[in-house]
Amino acid sequence: FNSVFKELDMFYVDTINPKEVIEYGINAMLAKTDPYTEYYPEEEVSSLKEMITGKYGGIGAAIRYYEAEDRIAIVEPTEGMPAAEAGVKAGDIILEVGGKEMLRGDMKPQEFSSKVSEALRGEPGTSFVLKVLRPAKNDSTVMEFKLTRKNIRTNPVPYYGMVRDSIGYIALQGFTDNCAKDFKKSFIDFRRALA
Repeated sequence: FNSVFKELDMFYVDTINPKEVIEYGINAMLAKTDPYTEYYPEEEVSSLKEMITGKYGGIGAAIRYYEAEDRIAIVEPTEGMPAAEAGVKAGDIILEVGGKEMLRGDMKPQEFSSKVSEALRGEPGTSFVLKVLRPAKNDSTVMEFKLTRKNIRTNPVPYYGMVRDSIGYIALQGFTDNCAKDFKKSFIDFRRALA
């Protein structure tokens, strides 16, 4: 693989992008295996860890694209997490994250949301300034909050409850490290309710 790449790099008529060519080659190799074998480049290791553990460093707030302002807005700051503790409120429109202006440009809304989400996440313990616009009837206010990222754990079982009589519903969102414990707790609660 290396010798073919070196030959291509030295003698190909045009310039090649080594990162792109190598990634394409690796993904083509893996396509010949099972559908579960995947390659994660170094810069995507944090998203892989998040997927496996359900933990990430963040501010603890749900965000969503707000079409009227063509910006990303805070939908729900989680109680006890950095955003809520600093005073960030639902409806605040994100202007800047760490001094970088958050503008959509030619990105699709979903790509834009991902970009802002990525900017809000980082190593737990790292700090940044979040600049928001707080809409009000008479006069909107620009506000700044110094936030320190914290370990956030996504709940693999965000809801469980009885549907009727002896039928229960458990919403399992992902297969993370401790999802079995959360599922078991939900199941035991059901058994107690039926006893």
